[in-house]
Amino acid sequence: MAKTKTTKFYTVAGFSRIGGCIVPSNYAEVFTSRSDAAKFVAKEINDVIDDENSQNPDDQIDPVTAKDCKDGYRLCAYNDRDDIVCLVIVEHVAQPIHAVVTFDQDDRTLNITTVKDRKEAQARVAECAKAYLEDRSNYPEYVNVDRHGNCDIEADELTDSEPYVQVQTTGGNFTAWTAIEIPVFGKADIDVQ
Repeated sequence: MAKTKTTKFYTVAGFSRIGGCIVPSNYAEVFTSRSDAAKFVAKEINDVIDDENSQNPDDQIDPVTAKDCKDGYRLCAYNDRDDIVCLVIVEHVAQPIHAVVTFDQDDRTLNITTVKDRKEAQARVAECAKAYLEDRSNYPEYVNVDRHGNCDIEADELTDSEPYVQVQTTGGNFTAWTAIEIPVFGKADIDVQ
């Protein structure tokens, strides 16, 4: 069985305490890598440092690098008021979306139904195909499944879990059900057979 591929992404959050007032810092940006999030944190912290350095030319604070900010950064007591700016990088793990794609060449329809996981998607494929085959007017010339490669089977040989089922219908057309996994981020070429 294929392993489900999770997707990691990163956000930045934190707070600042300026003059005794605490203010949360939430950013809408979503980063696909920790290093991109660290660059963002370094830029935000360096903006605070630049502002402080321009106000206090006698007390200069060195800028930070993205490497310094790989988990976030806390800039403490950078002036005489005991102010703090703290940003953290938050790692999120997202599961892919699982779905069943139904293509009916007779009706010229394509339907996508999301489900909770791969196991449910494959069970739904088998369930849909069995329900379709119970209607004798839909009795196919062949049933094709994906079992370590495509193969033709008898309708009564369908199991309770199938990743792919195709049945031939009228005039050489077909209806097919495919369990698919859609990643959360990025481009994906999905083969629905």
